[in-house]
Amino acid sequence: MPYAPVHLSARRTAEGVFLSFIRRSRLDADDWENVEIGLGEDSEAYELELLKDNSVLRLLKLTQSPAFYTLADELSDYGSQQSHFSLRLYQLSRKVARGFMRQQDI
Repeated sequence: MPYAPVHLSARRTAEGVFLSFIRRSRLDADDWENVEIGLGEDSEAYELELLKDNSVLRLLKLTQSPAFYTLADELSDYGSQQSHFSLRLYQLSRKVARGFMRQQDI
């Protein structure tokens, strides 16, 4: 199963929020000479769940970091701008679907 991504962070702009993370890999991930971690999967894909009271308000399907969560979607989901978010993030694999989960408040 794919490892859970790490270092989730958020950066607000006037148009919305950039939600970024760093992927991890089970394969070729300890080569200190390369800055980019090997993918280890057929393609790069993630599912990012935005939560409220542990319920999923929105599921973002991603092919890279960062994700952009528009202000319009945030207002639709939460009713106002949020000072923090509760997230669940998974890297996807064609063989086993979702990998290990990273859940974090940012």
